[in-house]
Amino acid sequence: MHATVETPSATHARAIDNDVAMSGAPSSMPGRIWLCKSIICLICLPPLPPNTSAQMLLNVRQSYFYIEGQDCDGNTPLCVKIERSFLLDENRAERASHAAIDPCIEASFMNFGATIIRRLGAVRIGRVSALSYSSAFALGIGLLLGGGAANVYLTNSMIQVLTLPTLLLALLQLDWRTMQPTAKLALWLIAAAALLVVVQLIPLPPSIWTSLPFREKAVTGLGTIEAAIRWAPMSVTPEATLIGALTLLPPLAVFLSVVSLSAPERLLLTLVPLAFGIANAFVGLLQLSQGHDSPGGAIESVGLFNNRNHEAALLYSLIPFAAAWIGALTPSLSLRDNKYDSHAVIKLLAAGVAVFALIVATLMARSRAGVILLMIALAGSMALQPWRSISGDRTRAGGIFALLAVLALMLGLQYGLYRTFARFEDDPFADARVTLARVTAKAALSAAPLGTGIGSFVPIYASIERLEDLVPDRYANHAHNDFLEFALETGAPGVSLIFCFGAWFLHRSRDVWRRFGPDANLLMARAATVSIGLLMAHELVDYALRTDAILVFFAFASALLVPPPRRAGA
Repeated sequence: MHATVETPSATHARAIDNDVAMSGAPSSMPGRIWLCKSIICLICLPPLPPNTSAQMLLNVRQSYFYIEGQDCDGNTPLCVKIERSFLLDENRAERASHAAIDPCIEASFMNFGATIIRRLGAVRIGRVSALSYSSAFALGIGLLLGGGAANVYLTNSMIQVLTLPTLLLALLQLDWRTMQPTAKLALWLIAAAALLVVVQLIPLPPSIWTSLPFREKAVTGLGTIEAAIRWAPMSVTPEATLIGALTLLPPLAVFLSVVSLSAPERLLLTLVPLAFGIANAFVGLLQLSQGHDSPGGAIESVGLFNNRNHEAALLYSLIPFAAAWIGALTPSLSLRDNKYDSHAVIKLLAAGVAVFALIVATLMARSRAGVILLMIALAGSMALQPWRSISGDRTRAGGIFALLAVLALMLGLQYGLYRTFARFEDDPFADARVTLARVTAKAALSAAPLGTGIGSFVPIYASIERLEDLVPDRYANHAHNDFLEFALETGAPGVSLIFCFGAWFLHRSRDVWRRFGPDANLLMARAATVSIGLLMAHELVDYALRTDAILVFFAFASALLVPPPRRAGA
């Protein structure tokens, strides 16, 4: 798939002033220079017609590139030295005007950009690759702007556009040959989810889609206005299905980019969600202290989210990662010449502040599910602490985390005890979530086995909602049980995907927790299992994963369970 260029005769070659020097060309192919496809992309030229001047491709100045390439048949390896320039000498180009571009250049041009982007992703700035910086950017953008759960928000569209370069770079960096089997299985699950969305958007003939559940009113309406019944997709709301599919682009970009990173790069990347989580915590505490005068007029601790449940979901799911840093840094906190390592002390203090702030902010969010899952997060964070160092000595990581947790709980309950426990005074069976779950389950059974389409919950629920199910001054925007809502929208295929992901998650969790040691990457993988389990449990009573911020973090945590590629871990 590499381009070839016919060179001029020796006289013309000398006239080009040796702009191109070739080494390694076989004697059986005199006068031919085989250029690899990335040469043309470096000069940023559009597709070139035949008889284009070779000088336009080869006359460059200021820096040199050594490009290893092959011919169109995959033969004749050689090395081409190019002198790069952005100033074209028209006279010399005219003397080389009879040079012709080989036809295989057209076939290879589509891959020019891919080659350059792939090489850019492998460029390292210090010890970190460009793909790692791109992953951090995508993850940060999602956490910063993804606090809304509605797909129509402008910020969601901004996130999708801004993370597209990361997605492209991640796709080009994937190498199936060096990928671990668990990573391949995860990619197959992603492909199955994409296929599910495509199937829901495929137009079907009237004889098929009119027989699907919840289509009676559409057929009756078309008959009333005497309109022709045309082909339509399986989804009741195809526009919402398409928007829902686009919402999956940011988490897909984060997941694919993280699985291609090395273990040290993943470890550094965990600092990004922790930084945004601490910022969210302080914004929420500021809102709580200022009340109506706070930015946005929020009287609750919601941070950068729309409601307190999602704020609490991000905060408690980050606690295991902050605890993992305590476990990773504590063994390095040892006496050397009767002095502690100052760098280790500062890092450990930062991790301690993160744990303290996240616990207090979660309590202040006053989310009932958040408070319950916070206790489970603390237990899981305690369990992942290493009790023995590599040398076999006991570590103080568990004791340090327990002390921080107790102090944070005491402070949080002291200032928010009444506000927190007042949320538990309501009868849980009188909550609207019970009614929402019952009606949604009934609709999901009626829509089985194919579902009604992603994003179709609101019109489907409204069509079967009874008068006694209405909640005063409110409408049902979500089922507040994401598993039931997903079953309604995707049917048996979607439920099968959930079970497949659950099996993959349990398999990876078993492998992670069976290993022992204070290794930082192992602790982060354990923290990821705790966070994923907490978020999935929260979906039983809410829809936190329908926000871009929580979803990109969920994708990041899932990627940490995939072993690094062999070349990255070498």
